[in-house]
Amino acid sequence: MIIVGVYTLVTVTAILGNLLVILSYIFNRFVRSKMANVFILNLSISDFLVGSVVMFCDVLVIILGRWPFGNVACSIWLSTHYFAINMSIVTICVISIDRLFLVSDVLKYRRNESNVTSLCIVAGVWIYSVFFTALYATTTEDITYPTQRRGGELRCLVATQNAHNMFISVMLENLDFAVPLLLIIVINVTVAFKVHRKLNNPKLNTSHSTQRALNTLGSRSKFYEVSSQHDNGFVNVSYIGDSCDRLSHHQDDRNEGNHKIDGVRGNGSMETSILATEWMSFASDISNKLQRNTKRKIKGPKQEECCKAAKSLIVLTSVYISCWLPFHILVFLQSWKIFEAEETIWEILQRLTWFNSVINPFLYAKMNIRYRLGILKILCFRKNYQIRINRLTNTL
Repeated sequence: MIIVGVYTLVTVTAILGNLLVILSYIFNRFVRSKMANVFILNLSISDFLVGSVVMFCDVLVIILGRWPFGNVACSIWLSTHYFAINMSIVTICVISIDRLFLVSDVLKYRRNESNVTSLCIVAGVWIYSVFFTALYATTTEDITYPTQRRGGELRCLVATQNAHNMFISVMLENLDFAVPLLLIIVINVTVAFKVHRKLNNPKLNTSHSTQRALNTLGSRSKFYEVSSQHDNGFVNVSYIGDSCDRLSHHQDDRNEGNHKIDGVRGNGSMETSILATEWMSFASDISNKLQRNTKRKIKGPKQEECCKAAKSLIVLTSVYISCWLPFHILVFLQSWKIFEAEETIWEILQRLTWFNSVINPFLYAKMNIRYRLGILKILCFRKNYQIRINRLTNTL
């Protein structure tokens, strides 16, 4: 009973977690404003189907000890299962490609960013998933002939292979997991390589450091002009301007900043001495600033965005592979009669694949600030929390 209770809690978490992600997208404009968030929404919909249909019915089967919903419901349950898992893997491929475009050229990605484009891509994912489900349904007897399914009337089992046509089984297995897995791995390696190259490109770092130093020191640079020297040893110095801005110098005392420098005596070369001293100090500040910056790597806004995109992609795909790879390895071994696993192992690995739908909402909340704030706005009913969250969302 403890195991059933834990599994029930996990199922409820999958349902509520993905529902929060969906509601966060629907009710918050700042979440909808980013094109990539549409893909996360689509992944949440597939995970919600896994939790609310697949896992929920599985909990009832465990409690009752049999499949209580009849033959037609078994076909619907199996079709929903295949549709949801296929849409998950295709959506993760889309997210991977999207992150690759972002890392390759941030500015071009932002220029071409469009919700219309993302919605068309999502529509294509749905069409492909429906096609794949129909292909699976027409080649798997458990769906087309539910009264003759494996396990009889009391069980509704996920088909792992087509016993009558090994070619179809291998083809579906490749479309379902092997090809997408290879694509995801290649994209992740490419993204990691591009981010590493951006962060270790000395030209990018040096140019950014130079610009940052000039921006910082430019605000402190002041320019003066020596206008006259008195017999008492004091010098009139007219303040011209800050930050390389040229200001018109008038003879009117109201437009001049007359500053006295005590203790300065000498001939007409004093003008050159004062200006040279000011510029030497300014140049020294720049040199010191650049030396400090080149010793450490500075990540600009584009580099930082690329790093976040790469990290979120690698974490998302790593979790997916960890949950799904053991099951598909077992399917491969079983299909070619290399290894015959016990039914308990099948059940454990099958439920491990569904557990991916439980983890994903926490990944979105952790690694996507827009979804995180959107979820907090839904969960936090206290007025002061709402005010603080609204202030944060206004900055996005």
